[in-house]
Amino acid sequence: LLQCFTIFSHLAPPVVSVISEILIANETESIDLSCECTSCLPILNFSWITNDENGNANVQNYQQFFNQDVLANTFKAVLKIKSADESDSGSFQCHMSNKLGNGNATIELLVQSRAKIENILKGEREIKGKLEVLEGSNFSIECVFDGYPEPLAFWQKDQEKIVDDAILELSNVGELDAGNYECIASNLLGISAKSFNLSVNTLPKSKSNQVTTIQAIEGKNVEITCELTGKPKIYWKFKSMELDDGEKYKINDSKVEFVAKADDSGIFNCLGVNEYGKISIDFTLIVMSEF
Repeated sequence: LLQCFTIFSHLAPPVVSVISEILIANETESIDLSCECTSCLPILNFSWITNDENGNANVQNYQQFFNQDVLANTFKAVLKIKSADESDSGSFQCHMSNKLGNGNATIELLVQSRAKIENILKGEREIKGKLEVLEGSNFSIECVFDGYPEPLAFWQKDQEKIVDDAILELSNVGELDAGNYECIASNLLGISAKSFNLSVNTLPKSKSNQVTTIQAIEGKNVEITCELTGKPKIYWKFKSMELDDGEKYKINDSKVEFVAKADDSGIFNCLGVNEYGKISIDFTLIVMSEF
């Protein structure tokens, strides 16, 4: 009793100290935050004030311990984080109080996490696996990522680096821009990648050097071929009347085939339509007698 009286007679307001004011941990790592004071017993209360929105420790991930040494007149408090993640980064304040006052000390925790790509955005739209754009368009794609230390990000197309940045900008897109694009983010703890496939759609267009005036011999087989890009649906008309695949005309999408007769001379119209537009091409057929 005399010994305890001697110790407590030297009671002073808590002067709280920490071994290190800044701690660095890796994600999923278990870490102990500790603080202590001397010549402060008996401690009436101790607590940890964290940087979360409630100002209290997360009871599911945090555990509090304490140890007091009466002979040394010291009190030690420990906050154990069982599995650290990036959300634990921030300030942790150790608070102690006794009859004569309060004491505090702060530890800054930095949790390192591997690079992780969260999503790929085109404006506010998230790109998942595939993107279709119209030929000639301009757009930018952003690779959104997270991690600490802050990762570096770049873009590659068909496994070849094309942009050393998180934002990919394409202008006047053409067929050569189609392919597989991949964003890669990396830091000291790891690498993350996410990709999408870009397909370039076009308005229906006529292929170059297409012959639109055709001569045929009466009684002979004739073919009229409408060569279009853009994968359109093709409709055929003759003298403004829509043609159907049947006994007279054999229609195979871009081609109409039949045996020429004198009254087949005239205008055959090819109409190509896709979701981006349409194109109309007239073919003039001249049917001549064999004589």
